[in-house]
Amino acid sequence: MMPFEFLEIPIPVGYEDILTGDYGDWHKYVIGTSMHGKMIINTEIPYTKYLRENYNNHYYQED
Repeated sequence: MMPFEFLEIPIPVGYEDILTGDYGDWHKYVIGTSMHGKMIINTEIPYTKYLRENYNNHYYQED
C-alpha cells in the first residue's frame, strides 16, 4: 500500500521497473504540453454549432 492524498492505494510489486519501462526517467519533473490544443471560449455560440462549422462534422453528428 502506498499513501496518496488521504488514501492508501495498492500498487504492484516492481512498480518502479514498470514506470521506468513505460516512461524512462519518471522521477524527473517535466513541464509537458497540452494534448488539447488551443482553447476556444465563446459564450455566444453553442459548442455543437462551432464543431459543426469548423470540423466538417468530424466530431459532431446530428441524430
